[in-house]
Amino acid sequence: MYNSEQEQQRDREDGEGREEAEPTEEADVDSEFGLDDSDYAINDEDDDLYVDNVDDDEDKVKKMKGKATKVEGDGDSEGDDLWGPESDEDKIELKFKTFRPEDLSAPVFKIGLKFENVSLLRRAIKEYACQNRRDIKLPINDLRRVKAVCNGSKTCPWYLWASYDSRPKTWMIKRYTDKHTCSKNWNIRQFTADFVADKFLPSFKADQEMSLKNFGRVVQKDWNMTPSTNKLQRARRIAMRKIYGDEEEQYRMLWDFANEIRTSNPRSSFFLALDEFSRFKRCYMSLDACKRVFLQGCRPIIFIDGCHVKTRYRGQLLCVVGIDPNDCIFPTAIAAMEVEDTANCSWFLQTLKADLDIANTTPWIIMSDKEKGLINAVRAEFTDSEHRYILDARELPVLAMFVKVKDQVMTRHYTKRKDAAGWQGPLCPKIQKKLDKHMEWSNNSFVEGSGDGIFKVGEVLNSTPTDYIVDLTHQTCTCMRWQKSGIPCPHAISCMRAEDWDPAEHVHMCYSVDMYKKAYGNIVYPCKDKTEWVKMDGPNILPPDYKKHVGRPTRCKRKAPGEVDARGGGKRMSRHGVIMHCSYCGEPSHNRGGCKWRKAGLPDPRTANMPPPPPPETEPVTT
Repeated sequence: MYNSEQEQQRDREDGEGREEAEPTEEADVDSEFGLDDSDYAINDEDDDLYVDNVDDDEDKVKKMKGKATKVEGDGDSEGDDLWGPESDEDKIELKFKTFRPEDLSAPVFKIGLKFENVSLLRRAIKEYACQNRRDIKLPINDLRRVKAVCNGSKTCPWYLWASYDSRPKTWMIKRYTDKHTCSKNWNIRQFTADFVADKFLPSFKADQEMSLKNFGRVVQKDWNMTPSTNKLQRARRIAMRKIYGDEEEQYRMLWDFANEIRTSNPRSSFFLALDEFSRFKRCYMSLDACKRVFLQGCRPIIFIDGCHVKTRYRGQLLCVVGIDPNDCIFPTAIAAMEVEDTANCSWFLQTLKADLDIANTTPWIIMSDKEKGLINAVRAEFTDSEHRYILDARELPVLAMFVKVKDQVMTRHYTKRKDAAGWQGPLCPKIQKKLDKHMEWSNNSFVEGSGDGIFKVGEVLNSTPTDYIVDLTHQTCTCMRWQKSGIPCPHAISCMRAEDWDPAEHVHMCYSVDMYKKAYGNIVYPCKDKTEWVKMDGPNILPPDYKKHVGRPTRCKRKAPGEVDARGGGKRMSRHGVIMHCSYCGEPSHNRGGCKWRKAGLPDPRTANMPPPPPPETEPVTT
């Protein structure tokens, strides 16, 4: 409600179909241009005002002579009509300033400002409202008129009226009052989730792991706004959708991505399995460079880790990891599937064996998380392998997930090759550090020679001395550390010291810098942009059946009974499933606070039927 006479007068003037009486020629011209004698008369020093509001064509503009006459215009212009000279030969052509999209960074309104379309005008008003923290409202907003008022207070005079003008054939601001009497707001309606997502899209491209807390701080710093947590969540979701695209569309692009992977990285593997309804079932990817590194430079240990995919359609992600010559993890293959059951895991391991050309599984060691389907599949496919357990993490839609993993592997190969170029010495840095520690620990071992490279080594680290047998010829020690790691143990190094041997020469060759450079010498080539992918004629891939789950999605792992944190530190046994008993009445399924006997003021039912206790004994009174 705007109760001032000024607002009521504006509403009457802005009414549709209102016909305005033609002013008299002399009086209205003088009034419009301010030609009367006053302090507001235009003089020679006001050229800057003219330049700021009007673009003139020097070849066509002439001096204004004679009387000015009113130029015919459309009815929406009301009192802001343009004026021109009376004769055609003295006609003035004026070009009003045009608002361009690049002006949205700092919008400034003025009378006569032109807009290409009404959408640009609305964006400019919204940008102005957010930058100045003003609650701007559009009571009139249709295809031919836009009226904007400040909703900060009932008496705020800020006002903007724009409509389509038939003379420049575009939208133009006809009336404008650039004055606010209200205070700025910390949160306005125009500061929507779509607006925030559009403004901070580059920030999410640079840091996709930005938390809501840090996101809110950045918004407050840049815009001095305090949006709600729900609005920040919606903005982040919209930004991620713009970065990675529609989730359903990504399933349809898997055929194109598979062809691009095989084209850019020949001999790479990408297998896709669908069900009878052409819905996504499982997928496997392994790059050629990764397979070569794994077979040439990694030890025969396979780490298989699984995690949940935190997207709308959910699922499981499995990753195969090896150990490179510098004792760092090395990703080899990944697979996405609906459920981590025995059938899917068996398909994954069968594909992995065929892809890596593993015929004899005896020398291989398999380590995985403790999942039933994966355990059964490992027992079936790697019958002679040792199996251990490990755990970890997930995210992103299916195509973006594969693209990101592939790019990370490509960057990792490049970084490893660059780091290895500056290494000095025969061993990788981490292996050299381990060898140096073993050489220090060898000071606590005392050697007694036997012959043919066999020694007896006594260790006095513990209170009870321990003896070990070292065979330098066959590179063995009864502590088994040398055989398992390929790095001489402290006992073996003490024997090498007695023989004046260099321990670095007896480290397994898989830890050498040459082997490391050979392993990462294979290049992972980048893929083209999505717009340049060759369109394949494969069947249309549908996403898995979406199953809406009750409640909010869980973000934390469901802990086992023995994994619950104790108050004083450490772990404690969970009480989940334990039947509680009331301490007042002794009955199950409730506690003392919910006991009906206690609330009714009744005694403990377990002692209600017992006879009352005898009175206490008193000594006889003697007189």
